[in-house]
Amino acid sequence: MAFGQSTMAVSDSLAQKIAKLKQNFAKALPGRLEALAEHWQTFAGNHDPALLKDIHREVHNLVGSCETYGFKGISDAARVLEQSL
Repeated sequence: MAFGQSTMAVSDSLAQKIAKLKQNFAKALPGRLEALAEHWQTFAGNHDPALLKDIHREVHNLVGSCETYGFKGISDAARVLEQSL
């Protein structure tokens, strides 16, 4: 296999791996958002500072991971939420 062909094969393989990561992230995202909503409901009832810290961390993680995987709208909304916490 020539250098150009092996480079293309590696590139295709990498693109497939990235696509699979994005697919897995997208599949898990609704559950993450649902869990965040549940944590917020719990926090609304007891105002536990430790829970708020956990919520902030999860929202912060969503900002970055959603941006990375191409979910810019969710990332932007999470950034606004993060700044208001």
